[in-house]
Amino acid sequence: MRAILEQEVWNTERLLEEYARTERILGGISFLNQNEKVTGHPCWVQAEGLAGSARWWMAAAAQRAGLRGLQVVLLADREEAMYACSDLEALLGGAHVSLFPGSYKRKFGDSEKDPYLVLQRAGVLGQMSLRNNEAPHWLVTWPEALMEEVVINSTLARNTLEINKNEAVNLDFLIELMSEMGFERVDFVYEPGQYAIRGGILDVFSYASDWPYRLELYRDCAERLRTFDPESQLTVKEIDKAVILPNLTGRFAGTRPTILGLVFSNADGVMAQQLVHAHGLGRRALERGAR
Repeated sequence: MRAILEQEVWNTERLLEEYARTERILGGISFLNQNEKVTGHPCWVQAEGLAGSARWWMAAAAQRAGLRGLQVVLLADREEAMYACSDLEALLGGAHVSLFPGSYKRKFGDSEKDPYLVLQRAGVLGQMSLRNNEAPHWLVTWPEALMEEVVINSTLARNTLEINKNEAVNLDFLIELMSEMGFERVDFVYEPGQYAIRGGILDVFSYASDWPYRLELYRDCAERLRTFDPESQLTVKEIDKAVILPNLTGRFAGTRPTILGLVFSNADGVMAQQLVHAHGLGRRALERGAR
């Protein structure tokens, strides 16, 4: 390989392709996929002897080699998780990677929840509920973020509204439902949790979307669906489905376990570094939350 590298410059794509074909990667993926298929439980992987970004090159190569499903990357703290997420996004693309943060800017339970982080958590939960089970996806997080409460799957499903293009829609029913879901009616939407109506046009900003939706209704039919920029009002993308999700953190206080069960019941694999240290951090976070 050294002789080849001296003759030509390899880009990231080619390096990943070659790495994914190595016996170590192919053998590991075969074992992981077979283990999950036989036991029905995620396989825990502890990475050792890998420095810097080498762990995430290994992860990206594993995906190229056929690793499937939801892979949870559990790291020691927020800083490590953010660096890992950045590396994975660079290697795999943002569509395959999600960062699941804690709701607090500082330590768990030591300050007020940050609205942006709450929104990001809600968006990741929404994506998980709609994810193709076979499609590869990496969820990067850390123990303290996993100790916070979230909405359970059944509650999430009951409070998620999906509207498909060309589907029959009753505007009065939608208005009533928006109010029940805790959305605020405004003249123009500019943040999640708001909706606006002008004639047969419904604008709604879901907690599971980066952009607000615009639904154009004609004779009780969703004739056109798109996302748009709330500042310029210009279309961002034409879509076939709108997924409307309410604020998951303040609405269902009595039905929220921690995300540990939710994540690991859906995970096909767990990759952890310094697993014992991470377990200790999570245990201490849980004890602080109980107090």
